[in-house]
Amino acid sequence: MKDKKLFNPENFFSQRKLKMWQSCQREYFLHYYAAYGEYDAAVSDEDDFHIHLLKSIKTEDEFISAIVVESLKELFEAHVNIENLPKLLLNNFNKDCNNMLLGEFEFDHKCPLLFDFYYGGNGTIEELFSKIRERLIKFGTNLADNEFFRKLFYRDKLNFYPIEDEAPSISIGNLVVYADLLALIKDGKNFYFLSFKRDDLDFIRFFHLYYGVHKLHLQADWIKTLVLDIHSGEISELADKQTPISEVIAYISNSYSEIPKLDCTADFRAFPKVDDEKQCLNCRFKELCC
Repeated sequence: MKDKKLFNPENFFSQRKLKMWQSCQREYFLHYYAAYGEYDAAVSDEDDFHIHLLKSIKTEDEFISAIVVESLKELFEAHVNIENLPKLLLNNFNKDCNNMLLGEFEFDHKCPLLFDFYYGGNGTIEELFSKIRERLIKFGTNLADNEFFRKLFYRDKLNFYPIEDEAPSISIGNLVVYADLLALIKDGKNFYFLSFKRDDLDFIRFFHLYYGVHKLHLQADWIKTLVLDIHSGEISELADKQTPISEVIAYISNSYSEIPKLDCTADFRAFPKVDDEKQCLNCRFKELCC
């Protein structure tokens, strides 16, 4: 067993972390404490392997999001015809499906593993894959047809910069703050920061501004925020009007203080699980709670 006294899963904040604590304390402990860090076979036991495997399970939206990020990177770097986006999405989907069918997730927890593939859904694996193919085609077609995105894609001197950080972050005092950030798209002096439409929009805009000004040393008026809907493929620019930065920082500080520090060596069963049966059925850690 790894020495969990060395773990430090506490000095950071994200909206996902807050929502998970508020939703189910047992899931929170398993995700942020029991499965903290990377799995290391040299210092881990069978229980660690199992917990890290369950943590790696992706929802359908998370699975599709990863495919979208990879496909957009290929689209911009190769600068191929925008109508090729659905094909790029399907190519990356097929690659991930093959890895899943080969069981690559058993050896590398960064390899894709769908919730319904692991636990079994209402239909067959082929029906699951077919449903996701349809979603990807719809998403790619809608995004490729989006007038704003097409104008952005075909402008001269436009550059796409994928975010190399696996988990983009900013620092506010001693607190590290994480958020969703897919890419930067440079158009003249403007930098369009692209995120999925998941977190609170004021929080996304704040993160983009803070990241751009403090990490990339950009002027605030150069920074534009784009949000991408993973369901519809709609992409839109957020208006500059926003909650004052001081209020967002206060929200982060207050929300962070709401989450107590936990004993890293505790048994996960000591933490209450949610009473909502439907939520439990959709939890990636449900195998441990039964």
